[in-house]
Amino acid sequence: MATTFNVFYLGNNFGSIDPTEGDSEAENASLLINRTYGSTSDPLYNRIQTLSPGSYSGGNSTSYDQNNSLSNDTFRINGGSLQTYDGTATYNATLTYSDGTTTTITAVIVQDTAGRTYLFPEVTANTDQARLTAKPITSVRLTGVESQMVSGTTADRQATSFVQPDGTVHGTGGDDTLLPGSVDAGSDTIDGADGNNDIIDAGAGNDLVRSGNGADLIYGGTGNDSLFGEAGNDVVYGGDGIDTLYGGTGDDRLYGDASSDTIYGDEGYDTLYGGAGADTLYGGLENDTLYGGDNADRLEGGAGNDTLHGDAGDDRLYGDSGIDTLYGGTGADSLYGGTESDTLYGGDNDDLLQGGTGADTLYGDAGNDTLSGEDGADALYGGLGDDTLLGGIGNDTLAGNAGSDSVSGGTGDDFIFGDDVEITFEDLIVNGSFEDFTGVTDTAYGGVATGSIIGWTSYDPNNTFDLHDDGKGNTYATDGTHTLDMGGSPNNLHVYQDIPGVMEGETYDLSFDAGDLDFTANNILEVYWNGELIDTIDAVDGGMQNYSYELIGGSGNGSNRLEFRETGVIDNHGTQIDNVQLIGPTWTTSTAGSADTLAGDAGEDSVFGGLGNDSITGGDGNDLLWGGAGDDRIDGGADNDRIDGGDGNDSLTGGSGNDSISGGLGADTIDGGTGDDLVYGGDGNDSLTGDSGADTLYGGAGDDVISGGTGADDLYGGDGNDTIRFAEADTVFGGDGDDLFILEDFLESLSGEIDIFGGEGGETNGDTLQLGKLADLSTLTINNSDDAAGGLSGFVLLDDGTVLNFSEIENIICFGAGTRVLTPRGARPVESLRIGDKVVTRDHGLQPIRWIGSRKVPGVDRFAPVRITPRAVPGLDRDLIVSPQHRMLFQGARAELLFGDSEVLVAATHLVDGHAVLREEQTWVTYFHLMFDEHEIIFAEGAPTESFHPGHIGLSGVTDAAREEMFSIFPELRAEPNRYGDTARRCLKRHEALILNA
Repeated sequence: MATTFNVFYLGNNFGSIDPTEGDSEAENASLLINRTYGSTSDPLYNRIQTLSPGSYSGGNSTSYDQNNSLSNDTFRINGGSLQTYDGTATYNATLTYSDGTTTTITAVIVQDTAGRTYLFPEVTANTDQARLTAKPITSVRLTGVESQMVSGTTADRQATSFVQPDGTVHGTGGDDTLLPGSVDAGSDTIDGADGNNDIIDAGAGNDLVRSGNGADLIYGGTGNDSLFGEAGNDVVYGGDGIDTLYGGTGDDRLYGDASSDTIYGDEGYDTLYGGAGADTLYGGLENDTLYGGDNADRLEGGAGNDTLHGDAGDDRLYGDSGIDTLYGGTGADSLYGGTESDTLYGGDNDDLLQGGTGADTLYGDAGNDTLSGEDGADALYGGLGDDTLLGGIGNDTLAGNAGSDSVSGGTGDDFIFGDDVEITFEDLIVNGSFEDFTGVTDTAYGGVATGSIIGWTSYDPNNTFDLHDDGKGNTYATDGTHTLDMGGSPNNLHVYQDIPGVMEGETYDLSFDAGDLDFTANNILEVYWNGELIDTIDAVDGGMQNYSYELIGGSGNGSNRLEFRETGVIDNHGTQIDNVQLIGPTWTTSTAGSADTLAGDAGEDSVFGGLGNDSITGGDGNDLLWGGAGDDRIDGGADNDRIDGGDGNDSLTGGSGNDSISGGLGADTIDGGTGDDLVYGGDGNDSLTGDSGADTLYGGAGDDVISGGTGADDLYGGDGNDTIRFAEADTVFGGDGDDLFILEDFLESLSGEIDIFGGEGGETNGDTLQLGKLADLSTLTINNSDDAAGGLSGFVLLDDGTVLNFSEIENIICFGAGTRVLTPRGARPVESLRIGDKVVTRDHGLQPIRWIGSRKVPGVDRFAPVRITPRAVPGLDRDLIVSPQHRMLFQGARAELLFGDSEVLVAATHLVDGHAVLREEQTWVTYFHLMFDEHEIIFAEGAPTESFHPGHIGLSGVTDAAREEMFSIFPELRAEPNRYGDTARRCLKRHEALILNA
């Protein structure tokens, strides 16, 4: 009970039910009957108002007096202004609830003097009051007047609130089907009179909900629900259970919550959350955002530019059409970009990323990931871990980053990086615009300096640099305000700049502006790079013109020096130059790296290994391959490749094509492969092979091993004690150090003159030319035996007639001195030699004597010596006396034809012909024996002959004491003399020797 209570406002303008004052009767009560107050569109539960008392001035202090002649009692509605009470009547009435049901009551109807009409609650908690508060009331119809004689209306009445819908459509707790128009127990309706923005709580059970129009909020509750947001920007929560959610049209937010849910965004810009469980999310049309949540989820973006987050678990993400962004999150995820240009992030763990069509960007992040760009110009970054990157079709950029990665570019012109590599292109010229005036004296026309300015030096220290800012001869600066006048004073300028940081074999872009004065004669400007003339320029008169060139680092003399030289003869008529730039790459890597496997595959690829021991293959196309630090293996594959091993002991192969290869620092092994290759060994003890083609090989610093292979090659040893193997048509420069030049037969059809330049710098023992068995030693000609630096110059004919020219050679392994044996110190009598002395051998250069023996025997019968005259053996300087079984070396086409070897050994006794070779008996003869680690061809009296071979026949020719001495040096020969090895050449039998000499 309360004097402040709720009432239903029925309306106004019905006419007054109490027109006559001075009594307690509502004379016109019948005015209100057969009327319905409220409707579904304007229900009474939305007209509930609060009445509070004003004054009781004329009647009972506990009631409102109907007799306004005596009283003008007042009340307030919703705290508003005072309203004057007028009259009351009771009616028979029918209530219609919001759920459509009806009931009857006796209704207390009150009016104020303004005609505003209200339905009052009961005084007691009777049946009528219970019916008034049972459900939300939509309308009341007054069917008849029960009483119009009400002396007063009790002011203290039931304060129980009338019922209004809670705005939420509730399920029953069972398997509900809630559709537009469905009304719950609380009279709430989906898309009801209260509007289309519904709140629906399906509750327990396996429910079907369709929210219809409006921006709806749906709770599936427990159970396996099917929830449809339909039209509008809906928010849907699946709750517990295996739910299926459909966003419908509009920008929806859909939450799967617990269990394994299936969510469809449908149309609109939707946001989908899988929540716990292995969920399946479909974005549908437009630009959607999907979150998988926990567990192994499947996300499909559908059409539009979608963002997909796999979150925790081993997820599968599909961008489908549109420019999508996919985040795998934690777990071993699989990401598929689909069509167009997508961005994929693998996140933690071992992920699979496939870009699909379009120019995609893939980040593997942590873990051992597999990234495949597929079609399009893709960018792939492996991140941490041992990743596998596949570029696929298109011009891709691939970076393995940290870890031991395997990278394959696929088809297209790809950029491939093993580690975190940064490439910057910088101008390496200092003061190329001639604006640095440090040390320059100001003049009226600009400035002047003698001998040098910042960055530039004149070959003539007395020449002046004139820097003009006055537009001399209409040649104005193109970068800054000054030009360099190459006219100089007193002579034309010849200036240079040595440029640090240039990488051997790398390509650099030189450009500058030049112009002649408008009154100049025909002046010429020459441009040099590393001593080689690049261009001769007759610049435009009265203006500036740009000139550009591609230069190779380390080419020419390898000094990386840029020169400008003016050749004009008229004073004060020099060429003006400005804006000199040399642009080239600078590569830096991260501080950590691993062993990567990188493959460019088809296309013109750029591959950068970075740190670690990398394996790089270029595949087809003109590739740029850079190993970086570490012991790298690089194969250029087909076409014309540029390869730089960088730091470390690298193994580099050019493959087919005209390749440019630089070993860089470290002991590198380089094979140019087929094609005309340019190879730089760089620092370190390198091994360089040109293979086939007309190759140019530079050993660089270190003790290098160089082999030109087939083709007309140019071979440069550089610094260090190099070993250079050469053949037909090669040109060889030993450079500094004690170099060894070895003539080889590469079985090539090419023929051509050979030129050998030993070099004279940094020598200790000098350069050695080893001809082996390929030269006709009888043709050896020495033009000078003592040039200014001590080397030999001359020529020799090879067996096929090729001319081999040599100069600056200190040692030639090819001839000796009869009974006098050839040594590094010249021909020495055999009896003067000692164990450990070095002797010149035909096959192995200088070899130490391991054993010397001698035996004095009667010079008759089988011991009778054989005298060989110079007529019998080419190269023999004078008569040579040997034992009958001592063998001489014979060479030539006849031996090749008869026995398959161009060089054979023939016993002296088989050469006796009574004319050029004689058997001479004498009383006594002493025979000397020289033995080495293996059977050798040495030189006695200028002719090639054999050393001692300790076979059974050889051992029988020495004394017992000498034999024991030999066994102390070679103990293995005591039990098995044949263990010494084969003879240096094939030894002919008597009948074979007769055929050879026939």
